[in-house]
Amino acid sequence: MESGIPYGAGGRDASVAGAVTSGVDPRPYVTNPGYLNPPSGTDIAYYYTARDAFRTEAQIRTDFAANYVFRLPRTSSAELFFQAQVINLFNQSQLCACGGTAFGTGSGGNAGGVNIQRINTAVLTPVSTPARYAAFNPFTTTPVQGTNWDLGPVFGQAISRFAYTTPQSLRLSFGVRF
Repeated sequence: MESGIPYGAGGRDASVAGAVTSGVDPRPYVTNPGYLNPPSGTDIAYYYTARDAFRTEAQIRTDFAANYVFRLPRTSSAELFFQAQVINLFNQSQLCACGGTAFGTGSGGNAGGVNIQRINTAVLTPVSTPARYAAFNPFTTTPVQGTNWDLGPVFGQAISRFAYTTPQSLRLSFGVRF
């Protein structure tokens, strides 16, 4: 059993590969200290809720494994082995966001990896939807949901099948060890 994974309404849409952040644009509220290219709203992440305001379901899964080893007669250490594993024996399924990043380093740019674990955390903001939401000063104003921002239409939903508990699977291994 694993507890659910916390997530918040942040500014990056993890469902779109290479998505930009849709946070807040601080430029109207801060004097540029000399940056040639000051960061815009697509560069600044901003959490509209606590970082752990939401939580996925707990993952409950039962796995089973059996091993068998047969020592070969007239050899010093050779043996035949067999292993059977049943992953998620009772085929329980939960939205757990429990996958990982495959073929990447986990860096900010994901180093070419494939993001397979998450649920949609897209937030509509004055940066991503300026005609719909009013800009606000992030240093002095608390943004209001529905006025300055809102959850995306599929917020909290799975991006891919990998956001769910691993389905019932059978793994078999066998061979000779010496």
